[in-house]
Amino acid sequence: MTRRGIEIDGVSKTHWTRRGEPVEALRAVDLAVTEGEFVTLVGPSGCGKSSLLRIVAGLAAPSAGRVTIDGVTVTGPRPDVGLLFQRPTLLPWRTVRKNVLLPAEVLGLDRRLAAVRAAELLNLVGLRGFEEALPAELSGGMQGRVALARSLLQDPAILLMDEPFAALDALTREDLARELLGVWDRFRKSVLFVTHAIPEAVFLADRVAVMTSRPGHIAAIVPVDLPRPRDPSVVDTVAFGAIAAQVRALLARRAGLPPVSSSSDGRP
Repeated sequence: MTRRGIEIDGVSKTHWTRRGEPVEALRAVDLAVTEGEFVTLVGPSGCGKSSLLRIVAGLAAPSAGRVTIDGVTVTGPRPDVGLLFQRPTLLPWRTVRKNVLLPAEVLGLDRRLAAVRAAELLNLVGLRGFEEALPAELSGGMQGRVALARSLLQDPAILLMDEPFAALDALTREDLARELLGVWDRFRKSVLFVTHAIPEAVFLADRVAVMTSRPGHIAAIVPVDLPRPRDPSVVDTVAFGAIAAQVRALLARRAGLPPVSSSSDGRP
């Protein structure tokens, strides 16, 4: 396995209802994310995308199979893995700067070096001048930028992102997707990114992994052979449309979904 990559090997997950009935969320999932690769994960609602991400993050244990990072089995959260969820979950009483510095406190990092890195990251995501603002004083997109900076503070080798832009309006979502690619181009983290939006999945990824309906497993991997760095104008190209159509057809065939326009919600 490539160093600092993710290897998901035969992962299954069964949840149990309060009545003691089993619900199979994932079945024999195999997926690899190599070092510096950006992989997006798409699939119908309830197919286990978020469950899979939680297992990779070490926040939940698989019922079968295993996940390894750098050849080591994941048994719990790791400091070299950054997490970004749908809601920014910023602490409302802490300033932007102190929210970004939270991982340094939790992980016991050198505070002086963390403060320097926090300043660099806030500048990188366009929040210079907002260091002392509170979350309530920020727009949704700005809060998303704070969460992105916080996830990068400990310089993780891997980023796991669970629909981080889903609650945002289309223009803000496009802006943050472009911002994220700028960060990725600079640092080349290994990224596993969950989304429902086909255009977003194609715009961001080196490869798109398509999941089936529950119990979820990987139905197909679609390579995204588009040049980088990418500009949102790429979505208007024939090549982009062909890849999006391929992903859309796989989803429709595997999950019975209605056709989705490549310019629907989630357009980067």
